[in-house]
Amino acid sequence: MSRTTNVMVGFLAGAAAGMLAGVLLAPDKGSGTRKKIKNKMQDVTGNIAATISDQIDFLEDQIKSLRKNAEREGKKIKSAAVNAEEKIKSGPEPLT
Repeated sequence: MSRTTNVMVGFLAGAAAGMLAGVLLAPDKGSGTRKKIKNKMQDVTGNIAATISDQIDFLEDQIKSLRKNAEREGKKIKSAAVNAEEKIKSGPEPLT
């Protein structure tokens, strides 16, 4: 994983742990606490899913860009090879 992704995952994990600690230490009935935990976990899960989705989109864009660059460079190489082949076939240039 990239450093940015690690930082984001660490931040989300820390936020989730903090929310969980806050909910567990707050005076409330067990059913209320369980409901709060469930809601907070759904929020965190949604945030993680959104982060993963954003990272996937970013990587897909990077792959498309790399593919375009590779195709462009491949065409340049092919053109240079064809030109070199034509020069070889035509023989040496006459001296003037």
